[in-house]
Amino acid sequence: MRFIPPPAVLALALALSGGALADEPAKTPENVPAAAAEEKLVLGEIAAANVNVRAGNTMNHRIVCVANKGDKVLIAGESGDFFKILAPKSASCWVSAQYVDRKGDEGTVKGDNVNLRPTPDTSHPVIGQLQPGDSVRIVGQDSIGTYFKIEPPKGVFAFVSKKFVTVKGDYTEIQSEEARKESDRISGEEKSQARVTAWGAAEALVKTANEAAPADRDYTAAIAAFDEIAAAEGVNEKSATRAKERADYLRGLQELSGLVKSLDETSQLQKAEYEKRIAELEQKWQAEQATKSVKKGSDKKGIAQGWVEEVGSLFGRPGTHKVVEAGVTLYYLRSDSLDLRRYWHNRIKITKGTINDPPEGWEDGPKVIEVEELEV
Repeated sequence: MRFIPPPAVLALALALSGGALADEPAKTPENVPAAAAEEKLVLGEIAAANVNVRAGNTMNHRIVCVANKGDKVLIAGESGDFFKILAPKSASCWVSAQYVDRKGDEGTVKGDNVNLRPTPDTSHPVIGQLQPGDSVRIVGQDSIGTYFKIEPPKGVFAFVSKKFVTVKGDYTEIQSEEARKESDRISGEEKSQARVTAWGAAEALVKTANEAAPADRDYTAAIAAFDEIAAAEGVNEKSATRAKERADYLRGLQELSGLVKSLDETSQLQKAEYEKRIAELEQKWQAEQATKSVKKGSDKKGIAQGWVEEVGSLFGRPGTHKVVEAGVTLYYLRSDSLDLRRYWHNRIKITKGTINDPPEGWEDGPKVIEVEELEV
């Protein structure tokens, strides 16, 4: 594909002389300059609202679109007080319909050196050209159907005043840096998800052990799982401490279970007391973890903190997500102002929100927080 953006002066001279007023394919390619060599692109950002993007490098040139503050542009060069940029997708770009075979929103060029213009007529300079077989995306047409409006193809440029653009740097280098940051983010999310999954698997081992009679409970596998979490490479100090505390607690339960097993049949009363003590310790630990989490959030002017998990597609569910600490669901979460899906598998602190009682049918479960603000 070859696109040729001739200078505005040449196009204006042709228009004034009466030559090439119709958008006919040029008979000789010598009539237009050769395409410029591939230029190094620089990333820029629009620094103001409603900035005019023009077809040429003067205030007299046609406005082809309007850019908004924060929009990114790719700068290919400079021309006076203007930056030459790759034409945005929304830029006005028209081609004569008679030289395009249309199929739905797609078109194929069937003429040589077919002109592109910023308006559906010949009153403004050519901003580029297309060659036979070039593909275009059609986004509209004029009222009489003689011109198609297309997305500006590569090689079509526009101009924007320098004073409204902040230069960010070499586009290729910025792309590489953004790719690295995205890779680090994904890696961090994967590690976070792996820790959550590992903790859940360890708690599942505890649950399996608890299904046995107190005297027959074996926490060996669960203890090993929490020890592994605490010693994992890259685990933060807080998570390691929590995992170690959980493993030490289970070791205490394991000792009590062993003691229950060793009791004589004649000591049934004492055995029952030990079994009761084991159950109380388990309930106490779970309650302490939940209270500790809420207290930490309160000390830091927060409501609660923990890991965000999805509730699932449960009928009448009280919230879309829940905040969990040490395997215990502290609260169900919902929000009209935040997309809680963004925080799935992240540890958060809820700093602003309203705590409500659970809805009908969920009275025995945790309360519901209507989340307004949170921190990760």
